[in-house]
Amino acid sequence: MQNESLKSMISILTTAKKDNDFGEDNKKIDNLCILLKQLEIKMPTIDEINKIEKDILDLEIKYDIFNELSYYFNPLCIKIKNNIHNEEVRKIREENKTKRGV
Repeated sequence: MQNESLKSMISILTTAKKDNDFGEDNKKIDNLCILLKQLEIKMPTIDEINKIEKDILDLEIKYDIFNELSYYFNPLCIKIKNNIHNEEVRKIREENKTKRGV
């Protein structure tokens, strides 16, 4: 994955949380940081990506300090979704190849 984008996003979240109190959203920020750190380790599912995307959008709408998050996440999201799609296509082709006996 793109480590720089992830690091920037995590940095924005942790710095903002350290400098401000977001009340109930502190837990959402912590969970978002955990999910972003997991992106470096394993390939997420579409549902996980959509949840991250929803949380980022929610934070951006509520707080101006998080306006940069989608700037970093959107290109990363597109690459991840393309990778997931390519992997699914590869699996389908392998299954079809096996069915044909090639």
